[in-house]
Amino acid sequence: MSAGVACRNDRRNIPLKIATTYINEGDIFLYRSNSLIGWCISRYGGGEYSHVAVASYRGVPHFSALEVVEQREFKGGRIVSIESQLDEYSGFIDVYRPLLKIEIPKFQANGKINGSAFSVETKLWTPETARAFTDEVRRFAGKPYGWKLIWQMAKHYMPGIRLLYPQNTRDDVENKLNVCSTLAAFGLWKHYRDPCPNLATHMTTPNDLARSSLLNYLFTLVRD
Repeated sequence: MSAGVACRNDRRNIPLKIATTYINEGDIFLYRSNSLIGWCISRYGGGEYSHVAVASYRGVPHFSALEVVEQREFKGGRIVSIESQLDEYSGFIDVYRPLLKIEIPKFQANGKINGSAFSVETKLWTPETARAFTDEVRRFAGKPYGWKLIWQMAKHYMPGIRLLYPQNTRDDVENKLNVCSTLAAFGLWKHYRDPCPNLATHMTTPNDLARSSLLNYLFTLVRD
């Protein structure tokens, strides 16, 4: 399956009972809009996704309960069961996974390595990396939702008003993470790789993550 946003014709609906065999710690759940608020969020983000959550297991992956870690409007940071999500979002949750291996070329300003001016840094998405990522997002459970941040993000899409605010590319703003997509983006940046280079993590929308070359679409969750 190619990277990027899943096209309608590419979607594969997989029942939860089968899907839990394949869902790993740290997989990304991208929700397509099925409400008025979701519709507004998806339109501002320039796509069809309105929410982001992270897959995490209570204990050993595939041998314990699969949970959903999220920042949800009107509810804040929380950890809920995947079954409760499918009661409302069956057929609307697309499962994405970070690339298992990335190679990052780096220019050597002070000499060559093995006759080349470039070196290659290799990073692997290991179970340990995935757990570090989910531990990061789990610590925001119980914290209030970031409506103030939503307003700050919205201003960057408003004609005229957006001209008053410079583009921010900082990724290390830990006090602006209580929105679903910003929290996931920060966790990926901190523990693996920036999913959206040149875009600040606290300005990342669900559709920015869907378009990221770091994530691949796997399948869509439906009820058993």
